[in-house]
Amino acid sequence: MKKYIPLLLLAFLLIPSFAWAESTETFEIKGVIGDCAPQSRIYEVDGTIYEFAEDIPIQTPSGDALTFADLKGGVRIKIIAEKVPGPDGKEEVKYIRIIVKKKQRAGK
Repeated sequence: MKKYIPLLLLAFLLIPSFAWAESTETFEIKGVIGDCAPQSRIYEVDGTIYEFAEDIPIQTPSGDALTFADLKGGVRIKIIAEKVPGPDGKEEVKYIRIIVKKKQRAGK
């Protein structure tokens, strides 16, 4: 019986940590770029302002790498993001990837 006590203690210590593990919720933001400040990595997409990290991957739907120079007004994009718990306990949004779709045509 004594040899099972350390295993039981370990199990009691690990189980609560699984319950408090950080949970994330991934979601997509789709829209067309309007105004932008590429040097600051700030973009207006369908009326909402987004600021992206310098190292965020930018790609085509097939996975080809692009750069911030490819993000211009009129370009349709999809932003992959996730909600994560912040250091203060409040939920924060972390941008994971930008996928560049086709350029928005006039009249469509």
